Amino acid sequence: MLNAQLNYENCIDCKLCMKGCLMLDEFTTSPKNLLLDFKENKPTSNISFSCATCDYCFSVCPKEISFKEVFKEAKIEHAKDDKVLKSFGYKSILFHQKNSFSKMFTAKTKFTTGEYKNMAFMPGCALASYSPLLVQKIYTHLNDVLPGINMLQQCCGQPTRIVGDIKRFHKLYSKLEDDIDFMKVDTIVTACENCYMSLKEFSPDVKVISLYEVLVTYGIPKEKVNAYTSFEKVALHDPCPTRNEKSLHVSTRKLLDMIGLKYEEFKKQQRKNRMLWKWWYA
Repeated sequence: MLNAQLNYENCIDCKLCMKGCLMLDEFTTSPKNLLLDFKENKPTSNISFSCATCDYCFSVCPKEISFKEVFKEAKIEHAKDDKVLKSFGYKSILFHQKNSFSKMFTAKTKFTTGEYKNMAFMPGCALASYSPLLVQKIYTHLNDVLPGINMLQQCCGQPTRIVGDIKRFHKLYSKLEDDIDFMKVDTIVTACENCYMSLKEFSPDVKVISLYEVLVTYGIPKEKVNAYTSFEKVALHDPCPTRNEKSLHVSTRKLLDMIGLKYEEFKKQQRKNRMLWKWWYA
């Protein structure tokens, strides 16, 4: 039985959630019928693990029903069986997590002097794997504008949490918590939106700031100001995990303006697909 707080019986079958969700469009023609079926039968592992937990459904639902929450409970139950997890490609996730928490791919640098010794920059797995050199350049700039800021190269464990492997997630996240305690930092600057949300939820005593907010506040390297005015227009998409984080949406666009890069908005952006960021940006 599903948690009563999910209010699945309130669905009016308007199908707004289906219009922007490939998963729902694949598995049903009626969200209401699907939810009512879940009232009696636990969602199958196939449909549960197909949900990307973007919460788009919740953002457009007039009754504020979240399939993400519906499938979260089911994922946790299914994740208790390793055979089920592995049948959905979980080996690759475990490989990622094993490396992301290994000594080879993690690091922490602690400074004892400097005005911002209570802060740390956490680039996250994606940026570090994309370009270690870029991480180094960003950190060098941050240390120029925030003297004494520390470096924390660690994973937040999001891949295990998103599939419902909660026991393993807490075990991994505890390693990140140990590093934070060791460094004695109270503020973390993140380049990854998943890290941003994980820290915000599971480390409430730590202040979390997006790298983009920091760059807008403290400035970018002089050579980067209006350096991209000749570039072609790019498409801009706000990451799903930070759908409701207004400050990140604003700072990202201000940063693009600072470097002179032209961009075009996706239709389904931020908290509501009907909401335009420019209402906030003025």
